[in-house]
Amino acid sequence: MSTDKQPSSLHCRRTMLWSTTAGVTAWVTLNQAAQARQEPLNKEVDAAESPYIQELLRRSREKKEQRDKERLQDYYKRNFKDYFEFEGGSIRAGKARGIQPDTQQAILQWLELNKD
Repeated sequence: MSTDKQPSSLHCRRTMLWSTTAGVTAWVTLNQAAQARQEPLNKEVDAAESPYIQELLRRSREKKEQRDKERLQDYYKRNFKDYFEFEGGSIRAGKARGIQPDTQQAILQWLELNKD
């Protein structure tokens, strides 16, 4: 009787292994097929056809001049503030260096507008 159980047990293990392998293979195959059918989530959009991109471009063009002026003003402030303070800090020093009164006045106005 013990010999009858061993082939049965071996047969049972083989059947379980085969069914598990078949199940995993089927699952992987179906999963790959489902993924292959899905469309990509991030499709490339033609900029000429997208209303969102066209709106962004329109707004960028409208504000370009303003942003250019802001960038230039920031550049002046970062790079010329110390120089203007040195040159136009006092009217007496400006006269000694030969700075014209209207230039001196413009420097003082610029310094007043660009205080930190």
